[in-house]
Amino acid sequence: MGGDSERDDARSLAPEEAFDVVGDETRLQILRALAAADGPLAYSELFDRVDYDDSANFTYHLNKLRGHFVRKTEEGYVPRIAGRRVVEAIFSGVVTDAPVVDRTGVEMSCMYCGGPTEMAYYDEVAVVYCRACEGRIGKQSLAEEWPIPASDIVGYVSIPPAGVYDRSPTEILDAAGVWTVAGVQAYARDVCPQCSATIDCSPRVCTDHADADDFCERCNHRFAVSVEADCTNCPFTTRSPYPTYALGTVELTAFMTAHGIDPFVSDAFHLRNCTEELRSTEPLRARYTFTADGDTLTLTVDESLDVVEVTEERAVEAPEGEAPPME
Repeated sequence: MGGDSERDDARSLAPEEAFDVVGDETRLQILRALAAADGPLAYSELFDRVDYDDSANFTYHLNKLRGHFVRKTEEGYVPRIAGRRVVEAIFSGVVTDAPVVDRTGVEMSCMYCGGPTEMAYYDEVAVVYCRACEGRIGKQSLAEEWPIPASDIVGYVSIPPAGVYDRSPTEILDAAGVWTVAGVQAYARDVCPQCSATIDCSPRVCTDHADADDFCERCNHRFAVSVEADCTNCPFTTRSPYPTYALGTVELTAFMTAHGIDPFVSDAFHLRNCTEELRSTEPLRARYTFTADGDTLTLTVDESLDVVEVTEERAVEAPEGEAPPME
């Protein structure tokens, strides 16, 4: 392994300085060339891969990137993590693209009534609608300019524009599910899924919650307890019902996989097959029961979002040749 041939300038950059550094087409080309390379690039190789014909000026732009976005090793130049993040943001489309997918049918059943569903994509959000029932959530958290009627929304998940291209509507939802659960797995473990800094997660409780079978008009959520996750470093913030946050727990993940259920699929098992019992608000004690194949997993959580009690029950199997007992 080759180390740095010289110590690069590593002083902190203010956000406006960082944007000024990467806000140049030549510097972006340099970062893209380095990110696409299989390994370090010598100066001459890097110069040849960038559409630029002034070597003196090229050196000036390269030096602007060194320290925070590019590192020089004995073998050549390589991008730092910050440099890769800039390229990833460009290729993800979050700063360049704004695709729209009109409402269309998808291969997914409504988590509430089992009916056929449709999806639409706009403003980096994939929204699921039910064609058979009225949905269960309102228009909360969607952009005010959302162009598609929202009276029958079943759910929605975010995914960058790059996740839309070359995928069918059903595949978009599948990708959005993976993207979302991967993020939950990170922030439930105190890691920001965007910048890797620490995360502050705290419960939000609707103390006068409506029937859990429908969305509550007071908080616009089906579940009384939701989790707010806020990065201590970057602007990342999200809010999710506790059963979604529970996808980051070992207990629920183990229960799902034991029943052949992939935690990353888009059919929202954790919401469809979960009941909530708010035992107390001060201190918080909430109980969530997940059901699969008749078996149940019950998690009791406290105000720190820690699982303080776990109960599993197996379905009663009737003796061979006998019908199961009537409920």
